[in-house]
Amino acid sequence: MDKLIELIKKAFYRIAGVLLVFGVMAALYVIGSGGDYKTGDELRLGESITGANSIENLEKNSGNIFNVGGDTITISKHQRIKIVKTLEEDNLALIEVLSGSDKGTQWRVKKSSIRREYKSRSSRK
Repeated sequence: MDKLIELIKKAFYRIAGVLLVFGVMAALYVIGSGGDYKTGDELRLGESITGANSIENLEKNSGNIFNVGGDTITISKHQRIKIVKTLEEDNLALIEVLSGSDKGTQWRVKKSSIRREYKSRSSRK
């Protein structure tokens, strides 16, 4: 009887461990994913992103961190932004910067590059 109880305990701990691993993986996926942002969403950036004043300039200067004649901009981490419009088929979003020196300006960015800033519960106080 003791062996049976011991086997049940081991099976329970293994199942609990597997479920815990899957839960952690799911949480990390949700936090790390670009998110499903829609028009009107406001957020604080968790990573810097590159934006441009037109779709053509965004494609031309993709990955370029330098401001080329006012065509592109790097929007720094912790800036507040608002999603003005999304273009699902092109994975693009028109955003408005809500804080910092570029407040009020609008830029086109790749939607997949937008990462929301997450804070731990202790830092939200």
